[in-house]
Amino acid sequence: MISYVALYSILSAATPNVPEASAASLALDPVAAFVASPAPMLESDNPSGFSYTFVEANYVMYEPDGFDESLDGFEFKASLEIFLNIFLQGSYSVLSDDSDLDLYRIGAGWHLPIGETLDLYGILSFASAELDGVTDVDEDGLAANVGARFWLTDKFELNGEVEWLDLDESDMGVGAGVRWYLMERISLGLNIETLDSDETYTVGARFSF
Repeated sequence: MISYVALYSILSAATPNVPEASAASLALDPVAAFVASPAPMLESDNPSGFSYTFVEANYVMYEPDGFDESLDGFEFKASLEIFLNIFLQGSYSVLSDDSDLDLYRIGAGWHLPIGETLDLYGILSFASAELDGVTDVDEDGLAANVGARFWLTDKFELNGEVEWLDLDESDMGVGAGVRWYLMERISLGLNIETLDSDETYTVGARFSF
């Protein structure tokens, strides 16, 4: 497409009687001045491009150590970046088999971009677990996660984290996952987590903003 200014220059060169547009006349022409100005660049606060504003839905399989049953169900998660790389994040999981387990988390985090391919982050959350079944449990406590996100390619993200959870007792665990971006805002994720010999497998979809 030929811009307004380029077309004006072509016509001026082809028509001897048409004087060249002076800088003053160009400044007085709002259309020409707008086209002549450089296009604005959209700048991201995060040079690595990782988004911390998203909604997510996952299928979860939970295999607790010492239980004869595995629980499965769904997890819903939302995250919102507010300012200065600070974000709020909450999740709700409902799992069942012979027992029913509800898990809640709500907290705040901060992320640190390291170049264009790596992000480090930390999250501190209030956590709650309610188990109804052969054994009834209702515990509240704190959770802390420290992790990293890494661009393997422009479509694949690798992530991993260390987790500390203090409900009935203090436990430590690790997790790792991969995320495939079908397009800029839609991605599929797979995660595996071990927490004090309990294993959790998660697969789902995320929409980023």
